[in-house]
Amino acid sequence: MTAGVLLALVLTQSATPTYVVERVVTRPAESRRVSVFRNGLAVVAIRGAGREPHLIRVALDTAEFEVIRRVAEESHRTLQGSSGEFRAPGAAEVELRLAPPGHAPLTVRMPLASVPSHGAARMMQALDNLEIRLLSDVPGRENLSAWLPVVGDTVLLDDGSTAEVTELLDSSGGPLVRLRLGQGPAAVYLGLEELRRRAVRRVER
Repeated sequence: MTAGVLLALVLTQSATPTYVVERVVTRPAESRRVSVFRNGLAVVAIRGAGREPHLIRVALDTAEFEVIRRVAEESHRTLQGSSGEFRAPGAAEVELRLAPPGHAPLTVRMPLASVPSHGAARMMQALDNLEIRLLSDVPGRENLSAWLPVVGDTVLLDDGSTAEVTELLDSSGGPLVRLRLGQGPAAVYLGLEELRRRAVRRVER
């Protein structure tokens, strides 16, 4: 009887997420995860096909952690009952996981190109800002906040890969940039702001 109770307790504890909030962006060629854990540690993990994972870990100060925790609680409250599933093989998607202390874990999945609901938008913005701050500490980073790419430009991305601008497109969500990765045929499309955020520096060809 005692062993059964102990086993149930261990299983219950192990099922409790260690994160407050986590966002996973999955594309055919890579995945990017931003996590904020209950101990105040923030992690950005970038995994590309055929490449070693690129990890950045930063301990948040108390004030910054409290902002994230508070936004996670507000988003959790707003999104309760609206968690959804999006499944389209090969399509880019976002998975937002919320587990602020005292709340049951909640997961919302949506297409990457979709407009997030009000409940998710503030959380996404807070994670965008956090990701930018963590990635801005990369040594040798160039300020590309006003960079206007042209076809032929090559940049080093924050996952260690190089990408060449091969096409510029207009879209309803703003300028879209087609990039050829490395020397192979693989290509990705990024919005201009995301490309500026991910580009570490320009590379001379």
